[in-house]
Amino acid sequence: MPSVRIIVTPPGIKSAVSNTASYLRELNYEALFLNLSKELEEGIREIAEGAPYEMILNLFIEEGLIQEPIEHFRSEVEPILKSIRGVALKKPNLEVHCYKDPSTIRESIRLATEVMIKVYKWSLTGKINLEDWKNLAYSWLTLQDRALDREANYIARESGKVEESLCIAGFNGKYIKEHLKEEGCKVDLKYAYLPYHFTPLDVLLRMIRLKGLRKDEKMDERMREIIERHGRFIRDYVVPSKDYDEAYRRWVLDNAPWIKHRLLRRTRWV
Repeated sequence: MPSVRIIVTPPGIKSAVSNTASYLRELNYEALFLNLSKELEEGIREIAEGAPYEMILNLFIEEGLIQEPIEHFRSEVEPILKSIRGVALKKPNLEVHCYKDPSTIRESIRLATEVMIKVYKWSLTGKINLEDWKNLAYSWLTLQDRALDREANYIARESGKVEESLCIAGFNGKYIKEHLKEEGCKVDLKYAYLPYHFTPLDVLLRMIRLKGLRKDEKMDERMREIIERHGRFIRDYVVPSKDYDEAYRRWVLDNAPWIKHRLLRRTRWV
């Protein structure tokens, strides 16, 4: 029976990425699945075979495969790629897969930009067009669901060719786990960062996924409250901070004091 270990790594959290990178150096696996664009797969395989990281990074930039500025890529992806550099020299049969469709990534960036524009409008006017937000959230969730089906099918097919696989995922990792179990895989789920306090946008999307978009005054009121909280998160924390990691930590310390003592010490694997 194929065995797949999934590491859930929240985006933008440096210590989560660092934990995941450390884990990649420690574990044995015959196939590695990275939640990156398939367009990067060839270059990442070369890194795994020992190619200089900066050389491949420059090729990615020259070919327009990663977005400028590259600080986001350096903080979220670079530690992971450096951790697997040369790993294929020790494991010559290692298979490296990037399972994200480039069109899905581009559409995700477009939707994230729309969110930022709506937050900016809210900061200027104090007004929220709830129907626009609902449509945007629906588009986001639909994109995620369609992508998840393709990604889970791909991982199931390719992981079935080896005994042990390792998969890096976001919070969709639990859905990938369910799909792989249905396909007969033995699956272990591991979180790279706990405790994680969900941001207002995370909460909004989870609520809509669970309850749908039916007409309901109480739900509409709750949605407006969450959207305003997200606006304050962007305005008061993300914009003034040097990066998302700093913004998130400051926000958690101010808004989730019950986990403050755990956030301030090294995060443990769970």
